[in-house]
Amino acid sequence: MSRPTIAVTSLVSVLCFTPMASTTAQGIRAHFGVGGGVTVPTGSYGDSLGFTNGWQAMALVDLTLPRSPIGLRVDGTYGVNNSNNTITNHVQTKLVGGSVDLTYELPGSTSVKPYLLTGAGLYRVRAFTTGGGSGPDTSATKLSWNLGGGVRYAVRRASLFLEARYSSVGRLLNASSYYSPSRGLYQQPSVQVSQVGVAVGVRLGGE
Repeated sequence: MSRPTIAVTSLVSVLCFTPMASTTAQGIRAHFGVGGGVTVPTGSYGDSLGFTNGWQAMALVDLTLPRSPIGLRVDGTYGVNNSNNTITNHVQTKLVGGSVDLTYELPGSTSVKPYLLTGAGLYRVRAFTTGGGSGPDTSATKLSWNLGGGVRYAVRRASLFLEARYSSVGRLLNASSYYSPSRGLYQQPSVQVSQVGVAVGVRLGGE
């Protein structure tokens, strides 16, 4: 694991546990969860660059106040997407990092709780050519923002959730020229990483 990746992971860990230690005595409840699902590239990330649907896994901590619709979420995410475009063929992107989001619980029934969330994060993004081919291999740490919503369904002392979030991580590559034995000199376009992630998971702790 590279030093930047370790730094991002450490930051997420600090963000997860520091608020819990300082606010537990004030009635804030912590809910732990895990989830995973698909990521759908948007804009040029999917259209002109040809990146296909990928996958993501995440772990989260929700901090809530009793009888308040407003909460705080801290999550860590790992995701992978591949490209099958003729220009960016065999290029893969990997994202690892975390986000801090404000959450707002909408009115619902006792067992069904819809919610909205938005926030910002920090991600380490790498784009590289798989299989040892000629092409880009670059990485950068990027600020991101996201916006989305979902619904939770209470099951005893836990809840199942389904959510969708739009995330914009930023531009990873500047347009550059690369040499390929099969194609000669070609232009590698920049990668603007933006996507919609759809995830399902479970969150521990009662509502």
